[in-house]
Amino acid sequence: MLSFFLTVAVSGSSRRWLCSTIMLAIQVGLFCTAPTSRAGEASASAAATAVAHTFDTKVKPFLDTYCVGCHNTKTRKGDLDLSVYTRGSAALPRADIWKDCAKRMQAAEMPPEKERKQPSAEERAEVVAWVRSLKQLSPKDPGRGVMRRLSQVEYANTLRDLLGVDPSVADQLPRDVVGEGFNSSISPLLMEKYLTVADEVLDQLIKPNQLTISWKAGQLDAILGGKPDAGKPDGKERRLTGPSEMTTMMSAPVTGTYTIRVRAAAEKVVEKTLGKDPARLAVRVDGHVVGEFKVTAAPKTPGTYSISCKLVAGKSHLSVVLVNPLVEVVTSTAKKPATPATPPPTERIPRNVIV
Repeated sequence: MLSFFLTVAVSGSSRRWLCSTIMLAIQVGLFCTAPTSRAGEASASAAATAVAHTFDTKVKPFLDTYCVGCHNTKTRKGDLDLSVYTRGSAALPRADIWKDCAKRMQAAEMPPEKERKQPSAEERAEVVAWVRSLKQLSPKDPGRGVMRRLSQVEYANTLRDLLGVDPSVADQLPRDVVGEGFNSSISPLLMEKYLTVADEVLDQLIKPNQLTISWKAGQLDAILGGKPDAGKPDGKERRLTGPSEMTTMMSAPVTGTYTIRVRAAAEKVVEKTLGKDPARLAVRVDGHVVGEFKVTAAPKTPGTYSISCKLVAGKSHLSVVLVNPLVEVVTSTAKKPATPATPPPTERIPRNVIV
C-alpha cells in the first residue's frame, strides 16, 4: 500500500493575516530614523559647552548689572526671576525666556528708560547674539519624512535569518534603483511585489491540516516482468517478480515536503544465494529518484518504509521500482564439488517482493 501525506491550504483570511504579520516582522526597520553618529554627538556637545561658556562670561554679568535688581526671587517683577540662572548649563534649556528678553532689549523696553544704568549698544548686541546662538543647539529639522524599506538584498537576508527560507525567493523583486544615494524608496507596485513574496514564504512555512491519500498496489498500473499490467479498482497487493515497476499520477495540492510510505515484504530465495544484498525499492517522481530503501521484512510481517521529498504543486508522475530484480544463486545441478579453481555454477533468478 502506498500512502501519501499531503498538506491542505488554510483559509484566505488567515493567510492574509499571517502575510501582514510577516511583512510587519520583516519590515521592522521601515520607519526607523537614521542613528546619530558619534561625530555628530561630539560636535553638538562642543557647541553647547561654548554657548554655556559665553553665558558665564558675557550674559551673566550683564544680567547681574542690569536685570537681576528687579527680576529676582524676592521681587519677581513681570513674574520673572533671572537670579536662578547662575550657570550656563541651567540657562541653556530656557531658550523661550531668553528670546523674549532679546525682543524687549531690541525694542528698548528693557531695561526701562527710568533706570539710570543702561547697557551700551555693544553690550545689548552681545546678549542678542548669544540668544541667537541658542538656535544651533535645537534638534535639526529632518524635513518631510520619507518611507524607507529593506533593499532587495536586505529583504532576502532577513527572510533567511528570520524564517529560514531560501533567500532566492526575493529574486523576483525588481532591482533596487539608487536615487540620491538611497536604494530603499518604495512605490505601490513594489509593495505589491513584497506582498507577493510574503505569500510565497507562507506557502513554504504554513503546516496546514494533514491529508492522507492511499492506494492499494493492485490499483496502480504496473510493468511486471517486462509486461504491462493495468491496475484494477478492487486491486489489493501485488507480487513483483523480476524487473517490475508500479506507476500512478498524483496531484500535490501545494508545494511542500511530502512523506511517501510503502508497505512491502520480500520472500526469501530458497536456493543458496551469493551475497546478502536484500531486495531494494526506489521511489521516483517524474523520473527522478527521490528515495530508496531495502526491503527486509518477511511476508508474514510486512514493513512500512518511508521517504520524504519536496513536491511542486500540481500533477506528478510517481513510480515504485524494484531496483535489483534478480538474485544470483548456486545451482543444484553441479556434479563435482566446487574448488577455488572451479567455482560452483550459478544462475540469476527473479526475486519476489510483495507490495
